[in-house]
Amino acid sequence: MFTTKVNVTYRDGSVTTTTLTQWSMAQFGTHCQMKGWSFDLTNPGLLGVQMLRYQAWAELHRDPGTPRPAFDAWDLTVDSVEPVEEPAVADPTQTATSGD
Repeated sequence: MFTTKVNVTYRDGSVTTTTLTQWSMAQFGTHCQMKGWSFDLTNPGLLGVQMLRYQAWAELHRDPGTPRPAFDAWDLTVDSVEPVEEPAVADPTQTATSGD
């Protein structure tokens, strides 16, 4: 399953971490269709940045029991949405290689 952890940095300096999922990718796809935008995952251009921001907004406001601000209003409060670099985890079942 597609997931990406991101840090959302707000203009006030606060940072929130969330995980983007297939659900939020589908939300962005629907958003693009409503706007009449053509989006190519293999060559997203600047819409790739918009996709990260929209997905973060969707994930952070996914709970149907809480108010959902308009994307444009929320977007004005955000400086950046950046993927979190996660360290690679070594496979514990593999043995270490030694030099000859």
